[in-house]
Amino acid sequence: MTSDVVERPMVAAGGAARSAGAGRAGITITGLTKRYGNVVGLDGLDLALPPGGIVGLMGDNGAGKTTLLKILAGVLADWTGTVDVFGDRIGPATKAITSFLPDVDFLPDRYQVEDAISLYADFFADFDRARAVALIAGFDLPRDRSLKEYSKGMREKLQIALTMARQARLYLLDEPISGVDPASRSIIMENILANYESDALLIMSTHLIADIEPVVDHVVFLRAGRVMLQGQADDLRESYGTSIDKLFRQEYRQALPQVGRRSAGPSDGRPHVDDPWTDSGVVPRGPEPTTVELTRKDPRDVRETVQA
Repeated sequence: MTSDVVERPMVAAGGAARSAGAGRAGITITGLTKRYGNVVGLDGLDLALPPGGIVGLMGDNGAGKTTLLKILAGVLADWTGTVDVFGDRIGPATKAITSFLPDVDFLPDRYQVEDAISLYADFFADFDRARAVALIAGFDLPRDRSLKEYSKGMREKLQIALTMARQARLYLLDEPISGVDPASRSIIMENILANYESDALLIMSTHLIADIEPVVDHVVFLRAGRVMLQGQADDLRESYGTSIDKLFRQEYRQALPQVGRRSAGPSDGRPHVDDPWTDSGVVPRGPEPTTVELTRKDPRDVRETVQA
């Protein structure tokens, strides 16, 4: 599979951002564990990421990608371990600098584009209305229809535009191109790259590795709630002599004997969420509802949530 995404200049989020952020941690995670009942979503995960650049978060279904992004976004509770984002523990300070795109529709069907823009402008102090309008125009989205009349791909483009219109330090995109046609993926990637802050950290999860490989600086492979492999994309390609897409397939093919089995944890016998590539013996995950918490800029206003 080939991608028509044009590889970006590394200075945009690689060289310049890393030079400015040298010696500072972007994200530091130690012993992060999240359970869904007696099922483990994240299993003592350790991860450190630099403050700038684009990270590809890759893994099969049930690997823990969405759980990790939700924790970083501050919308998922009841986990153990330590998580620092730009030097702060998860809380109001980190939420204020994090722009999160969940993998579900969260805007009301009755909304039109202007309603969605006004919502974000009301709730987020770092929201750039002009940038949002430009992104929406770049995606060629009609502004005179309700979102109920939008296709799945059109709604995803609108949510991407709103997410990237914030001037955040951390962008979290959960499967941003999964619901759009192949011809639109390169346009979406180009708009994402053109509109995120150059010194920010952008993490995107995906199964469509070939489509994002040309733009990622760092790669993290997850499996069964743990980091299986991580490193700079260029270093991994050089060390393994293959593309990130092929490396991902190779690493998971080697794990196939364990696919779909109910496996015990290393010490306490707790079941794990294994790769659901077969129907036999898969431990079902009990997903929690995705809640995007929006806090008004005026602290006197009521806190509201939009739940999908």
